[in-house]
Amino acid sequence: MLIQIQQFLKFLHFQIMKIAPSLGLNKNIVNIMSEGGYYTYWISNQESVSTLGNAPESMARLSNKAIFLDNFFTGQTLARDEQILEELKKLSHKEKEFHILHLQGTHMEYAKRYSKVFEKFSIKDLKENCLDNLNGSAKLNDRQAKIKSHYLNAIYYNDFVVSEICNYFKDEEAIVFYLSDHGDEVYDFRDFFGYTETIGSRYMAEIPFMIFTSDKLKQNHPDIINKIKKAQNLLFMSDDFLHAFLDLLGLDVEDLENNRSLFSDNYNKDRIRLFANKNYDEELKLCGSD
Repeated sequence: MLIQIQQFLKFLHFQIMKIAPSLGLNKNIVNIMSEGGYYTYWISNQESVSTLGNAPESMARLSNKAIFLDNFFTGQTLARDEQILEELKKLSHKEKEFHILHLQGTHMEYAKRYSKVFEKFSIKDLKENCLDNLNGSAKLNDRQAKIKSHYLNAIYYNDFVVSEICNYFKDEEAIVFYLSDHGDEVYDFRDFFGYTETIGSRYMAEIPFMIFTSDKLKQNHPDIINKIKKAQNLLFMSDDFLHAFLDLLGLDVEDLENNRSLFSDNYNKDRIRLFANKNYDEELKLCGSD
């Protein structure tokens, strides 16, 4: 299944989605943090309304302050994710703050996701560094290589934005979680780029999940750091993110299941992980691997 943002910010793991989806709708990360005494911000460089509906927008409106840099999805938006940083700098500070920063990331079109200064990779670079393989001895043609170079530049820019976000919070007692709702396959082993559930692959299912902690948080909460270190190599599926997030922060709320948190000693590491209704470990993990 394709995990969408409204799923991993609620208690909507795939078992609930199959049996009784309404059970997971009562709580979400925004109202939980608000009830915990945090002033909540939602800054988004994605659309408030799209062909997929307005579920993120409806959740964002629960925050104390919501900012959308793009109202309607066209796939042609030129708003750069670094504009989120500019909005961050304008905010008045509160004693306890919780921010959701919703990036465009590498959503297509890749070439529109970054500015010229981040044009680090070219067709020539791919060829010279043997990054133009398609499958076995087959090579990318110029059209494919151009798209892949745009994708790599978009990743390069995204890394810059995430790094700048972490730098923004580094002098506070702060923890930053970064994860994606899906990955993209970009000519990794066949003539295809993008993502879809109809012909899903490991490249669409595998996502980055990173945690940054400031020096002040490390000093004041060594227990959190120890839990992160213990969990860093565990297998995980993002539809359980809310359980893990709340458990790590020590927030005990109704519907929290510790066995779904990779930071808990009770974590069920053997849970089946699905993508496109396929068992990832049995059917997708080795797909397209060398």
